[in-house]
Amino acid sequence: MTTVAMNNLDLSKIKRSKSNAELTGMLAEYIRSDERLRAECQRQGKPIPNVRAQQKD
Repeated sequence: MTTVAMNNLDLSKIKRSKSNAELTGMLAEYIRSDERLRAECQRQGKPIPNVRAQQKD
């Protein structure tokens, strides 16, 4: 993930009490919701979290 993408995350939603699984889920949701990040993942040949299984192209 790019630094720019990390800076665009809404840090107010992230609390210290969140588990790694919760944070990973938030990050995956953020990537899925951002078309530029999805395109960058595809360009680099990296899997898009939890998207491939849902796509019905």
